[in-house]
Amino acid sequence: GDGTFSQQLNQTVGKYPSKATTADLDNDGYLDVITINYGDNTISVLLGNGNRTFSSQVKYATGVQPSDIAIGDLNKDNKIDVIVTNSQSEKVSVFLNKCSNVTATTS
Repeated sequence: GDGTFSQQLNQTVGKYPSKATTADLDNDGYLDVITINYGDNTISVLLGNGNRTFSSQVKYATGVQPSDIAIGDLNKDNKIDVIVTNSQSEKVSVFLNKCSNVTATTS
């Protein structure tokens, strides 16, 4: 490359996004974006369309003041799950990936 970037693409996410990560959550070969939103205690999931665009956000509630995010296959089903630490609730939010339907449990 030549060290330049294409024009920025803005996507709406939750209030005060503080961290983001990428993973192919829906196994379509395109990277998806997950943000933690400190200001409204949520994560936002933006599914990649493969053409420099993303779907509208889908928000999921976390514990109080989400502060960090990690990904991995927690239950060995070959789907990437999302783990969020919550700095003010002493809880970890675990989102088990159901591909088209991510469900959340906080423990």
